[in-house]
Parts: sequence; structure tokens; C-alpha cells
Amino acid sequence: MIKPNLSVAFLFFCAIANLAIGLYIFSRKPLSAMHRAFCSYAIPISVWAFALGLAHGSDTSSPYYFRLAFSAGSLVPIAMLHFAYRFPGLDRAPSFVASWLFTPAGLMFALLSWSPWIVRTVEVEASGVRAIYGPLHLPFALYVVACFALGNAVLYRTYRQATGLLRLQTRYLLLALSLPAALAVVTNVVTPLILATSTPGRYGPLFSLLMVTLVAHSIIRHRLMDIRVVIKQGVVYLAAFAVAGAALLLLLVASNLIFPDEHWFTALEILLALTIAVLFHPLKTRIQRAFDHYLYREPYDYPRVIRQTSEALNGTIELVALLDCVGGVIRNTLKPEGLTVYLLEETDVRFECAWTDDFHRFPEILAPDSPLPSRATSARALVFRDELTSRDPDSQIAREMDRLGVDVVAPLLEEGQLFGLIAIGPKRSGNPYFTETPISCRRSRTSPLWRSGTPRFTNGYCRSMRSSARRWRPSRTASSSWGTEGVSRCSTGPRSS
Repeated sequence: MIKPNLSVAFLFFCAIANLAIGLYIFSRKPLSAMHRAFCSYAIPISVWAFALGLAHGSDTSSPYYFRLAFSAGSLVPIAMLHFAYRFPGLDRAPSFVASWLFTPAGLMFALLSWSPWIVRTVEVEASGVRAIYGPLHLPFALYVVACFALGNAVLYRTYRQATGLLRLQTRYLLLALSLPAALAVVTNVVTPLILATSTPGRYGPLFSLLMVTLVAHSIIRHRLMDIRVVIKQGVVYLAAFAVAGAALLLLLVASNLIFPDEHWFTALEILLALTIAVLFHPLKTRIQRAFDHYLYREPYDYPRVIRQTSEALNGTIELVALLDCVGGVIRNTLKPEGLTVYLLEETDVRFECAWTDDFHRFPEILAPDSPLPSRATSARALVFRDELTSRDPDSQIAREMDRLGVDVVAPLLEEGQLFGLIAIGPKRSGNPYFTETPISCRRSRTSPLWRSGTPRFTNGYCRSMRSSARRWRPSRTASSSWGTEGVSRCSTGPRSS
């Protein structure tokens, strides 16, 4: 019979959390080998946590709960190893050691876990149940440590080779998988091996909550595994309302515990009620503002952006400085998932990447038959993907923007001639773009630097960028040079005369 207690409840919660995030990631792209591999990693952790909850909550001496935990735990290291080879979606073939040594060993231990060779029996003590291990417990421990070590080495090699956003994603993923695995190995493998006790094993699955938290954070903030989560504004408001209400309710409950009183409506309770009424709205506002910052929904401060941009652009004619300023303003104000600037090559034949903040997202050269330049030339205005898809979702330009993952295309015009494009991805917040917010650059005698809340560059800046673009030559040897904050410049600078 299972005796419910706090540790058992936490173990069951860990099982549900791991199962939920595994199935969620699988449901987003069921055909992706990377998503299937992560789901195959999360499900054994869920079964392992559930089995340990049953084992440590049971008042019987049956060893089958522990054997179920060992059987599921045997599959966790090889699942983590195969996921490391699948990330970041390159579908790399596992090495010979992973395919022909660790995978058969993991499957063998999963089957042998049901025999007395790993868990011989279980004893019920005053501190709880204790497993008595068999002769294969030491080989099992060596397998777990070695397999996790190889999986972390594969992820670390991916991290060393990655750049930009992929490097940031890999860093979070490496931390999310390596740290909980190391802590679980200490509590569930090393400690039972040295001290011959299984009591600390009940805390091992709790470390998986760190993995769930970091993976969820990476998905929301950094689109880990190419998953895009949009949290609606109403959910943010309800979350802020609930957190503020829970915090103030906790204050009221704590006061009753510290100052117990059998009478109702004491002076202390009236004072607390008034304090809650005064603090609730500002506390909710601050929490909602923190959520908005976390979800990239910060409001635009146009006067400050105008002043800073004007100061940065004042007196500069260098192409690199212009591109850094333009890209930085768009990125920091609108917070898109990706941004790139294409400039017309000196021969006026094709558009090539001159600046980007995500080198892996956008192509270095626009295809000759790409409809983006022709559409921007004919429209001479901002091109929005949602407007195109609402009119004709099967149009060539709509399909091209969907393929590139671009929501807005801003033409760079000088005297009516197109010399560049700014391709902007969807907002990280999930909010749509509006015609009064994105950036455009055109020659206009009447438009100031910023008009009607829309950043617009004056003639001098367009001429400076155009003249610099004429001297610009894409690099053939070094495709990118990475600067700060993952910004990639796809050129080596002006052409030398």
C-alpha cells in the first residue's frame, strides 16, 4: 500500500512535469528526429520518478518498484546520448561507441533490472525502504556514468562549434542536461554504491525539475529546438493577478499563525486588509511588467529611441556604423526573432547579406528569382506577410516570405531606386506588426527622421548608405565575422580602390 507524503507527492509531480514537456515538444514537430529523441529522453525520466515514488511510498518489501525504477533509469543515459547526437536538428549518426556499446548495454540493463542481479530484495526500516543490490549494480553504475559523460561531451563539442543564437541555445541545453544528470548520479548511483543505502535516491528525480525549467525557459526566450511559444496578454494578466494575490494571501495567513486570535476583525486584521488593498494594484503592475519584459512585450519609448538614434547617426557615413545602428534600433525596439540587411552588389545584379543578427536563419544571397526585390520595387513601401496571406496565401511572394520566416520587408530606396532590403522576422512576443511601427528608409523631402511614431531615415542617411553600398564588396573567404550579442556582419568592409 502507498502511504502519501510530501516526498512521494514531489516525485509524482516530477513524473507529470517530465511527461508533459516531453509530449509537448513531440507534439510540436512529430516528424522531427530531434523532437522524438527528446521525448524519448523525458518519458523514461517520468517513469523513473513515478517508480521511485511508488517504491519510497510503499510499506511493503516488494522489490518490483525499485526494479521498475532501474529499468527506466537504464534507458535515460542512452536516450540522452541519442538526443545529443540529434541536436541541433542535424540528424548526425551516433558514433560506433554509442551505437554498438552503450545502446546494447542500456537495453541489456533495462531487461536485467527485473532480475535479482541488480536489486536483490528490499528491506523496510524506520527511515523508509532500503534496496539490497545485486552483483550487477557496479557495472550498471559504470555504464550510467560513462554514458552521461559521452553525451555531455557531444553537447559540449556542439557548443564549441556553434555560433550566435545556436550557441546560446546549446549553452542552456548543456546546463539543463548536465547539471541535473550529475546531481542525480551522485544521489542515485554514487551514494548507493559507496554507502549501500537507497534513501537519498528519492531526491534524484527532483533535479529533473531544473531540466524542465531550463528547457522551458530556452523555448520561451530563445526558441530552443525551433519551437515558438506565444503567451497571450490575458494569460500574463491572470498570472500577475494570481501571483500578487497569492503573495498577499500568504502575508495574511502568516500573520494569523504568528499572532493567533480567536476573535474576528481585530485591529491587526483590519490593518492587514487595508495594506493588501493598497499594495495589490502596484504589486500586480510590477509583476505584470516583469512578465512583459520576460516575454519581450516592453513598450516602445519612441522619444528616447529617436534621441539616441539621432546622436548615433549624426556625422557618420561608414557603412558598418550605419548598419549597426539601423539593425540595433530595429532589434532593440521591435525585438524580432531574426533580422538581416541585404544590399545590392556593385554590379547591381543580386542582393547579398551585409548585416544580420542570425546568420543561420537567412540565406547569404537572395536567389535571382526571389520575388522580394521586385515586390519591394513595385510597392515602394513596407511589405507585410499577414496582409499578403490574407489576400492570396498561395502567391509567390507570400510563399517566399513564409519560406524565409520573414514577416516584414522594408525597402531601402534612394531617388526611387531600390538598393537594399531589410528582412524582419516575427516578433518574439508573438504580437503582430502594424503599419505605424516598422522601419522604412526612403528618399523624401518632407519626412523628418522619425514621423508618426515610425523611424524614417532622411535623405542624407540614405545617400550615405547608398554611396557606401556602392563601395561594398561581399567577402568570399570569410562569410561572417561575429561581433557582440551574436551580430554577424556578412562583409569585410568597403572595397579598397
